[in-house]
Amino acid sequence: MYIGEKIAELRKQNKMTQRELAERLNVSDKVISKWETGKSLPDVETMMRLSKVLGVSISELYESVEKDDTRKIEAYSEERVWQYKKYSIVASFLVALAPIIFFMVEFAWTNNSDIGDVFMFFLTMVSIALFVMGLLFQITQYVRLYSFSKTKFYQSEYKRTLRKYGLIFLASFLPLITLILLVVFVQLS
Repeated sequence: MYIGEKIAELRKQNKMTQRELAERLNVSDKVISKWETGKSLPDVETMMRLSKVLGVSISELYESVEKDDTRKIEAYSEERVWQYKKYSIVASFLVALAPIIFFMVEFAWTNNSDIGDVFMFFLTMVSIALFVMGLLFQITQYVRLYSFSKTKFYQSEYKRTLRKYGLIFLASFLPLITLILLVVFVQLS
């Protein structure tokens, strides 16, 4: 049993809410919630007060601190998060740029521009390559950060970053969706 589970169990045995326990320890109920969910651990001084309030010995609380608790507490990797953010932004830009280039090429091609067919074909291939590169960047970086964060103490912070930048990446599909809808609309007209 983890210390957070032990705190929750003892709190419930003493018929206390998180708020009541927090008031007795002069901390916020959010701190109690973080302890119970394993997002943080109480310091030594708080552990002593906690043992008195919950009516157990300090050693009983410390026995519930497993090796897993202390192994999980490691520094938040700003470097990995920054790398993911950087590649995610680049991927979003590439995915958003690809349909814009494709649309410009197709527009110029259909308006019988003086641009040669080989050049138009080249730009079309560049557009497709940018889109595929953007997808690959995003997928590989997402998997790397997700895999890294699975066993980390700050897992929720990593997941929050993954969700936020994942949504930004999905928003980069708007030019593609707009292009598809425009083509469908033109075809139906």
